[in-house]
Parts: sequence; structure tokens; C-alpha cells
Amino acid sequence: MQHPMRRQLQALPAEACFDLLLNATCGVLSMVDADNTPYAVPVNFVLYKGAIYIHGAPMGARSEIVKANPKVSFCVIGQDEIVPEKLTSYFKSVIVKGTVNVVTDDKKKMDALMALSQKFSADYMDKAKEEAQAKLHYVEVIEIVIDEMVGKQATELM
Repeated sequence: MQHPMRRQLQALPAEACFDLLLNATCGVLSMVDADNTPYAVPVNFVLYKGAIYIHGAPMGARSEIVKANPKVSFCVIGQDEIVPEKLTSYFKSVIVKGTVNVVTDDKKKMDALMALSQKFSADYMDKAKEEAQAKLHYVEVIEIVIDEMVGKQATELM
């Protein structure tokens, strides 16, 4: 269910939301397990070909939960500057609602790992490719297909 943004004037346009996702390095992946218990985990990610990609171990809470319930929320804070004298903060954030696919195609998995490497270790691509090839069949890569996306910013940043 989508809830309308209360302060529509603060909405970020889609292009600004994508820019924030392109430039941010960490987000919070939120899920609900089979017992209806919420679980959230901070992760590094990359926006690649219109989807969000995350890598990690093929076992553990995150892996188990997304396989049982692929509907997730993903939140990124692109700016958070506290302004005490104005009793406010200057912020930009994006919330994505999406559906997780576990990437099983080796080429797609390798492409996602290389996109992650380019974002976080661009000066070490040879080493990253070697590492990705060595661990390709162990590492799990998930793709978050963006179903809905909403961004918001402080009025002072408009």
C-alpha cells in the first residue's frame, strides 16, 4: 500500500532520486520474515541498469528472509546536516519499495559484482575481477527491482 507524501512540495523528482542512489554508498535493507518480524541491515549497494544490487553470503538472516518474502524496502540518506540554531536538519533521502530476485545467471552476477567494484574499488579492478571470478559460485548477489520510489528533501534545499 502506498501512502501519499504529506508534504508534496518536498518531494524529490525521480532524476534526483536516481542521482542520490547512484552516489550514496550505504543503504538500509528492510525485510519482514516468515514470523512477521521486521529485520533491517545496512548494506553497500550499487544502482546498475535501473536496479539495486547487493552482494553477500548465501546464508544468514538476510538471505533466508528475502528468499521467503521478496518484498523489501530500501532506504538511503544522501544528506543529513543538523542545523541546531534553526531546530531542523537539511536532509535528502530516498525510499524504494521493491522485489528481490536472487541472481543465478553467472554473467549477470559477474556484471553486478564488477559494477559494485567499479563503484567502491575503481583503482583495483583487476584484483576485483580475480576475486569475483574465484568466489562467483559462493557469493550471493541480489537484485532489487524498483517497484516504487519516493524521495524527500528539506525545504531549505529546494
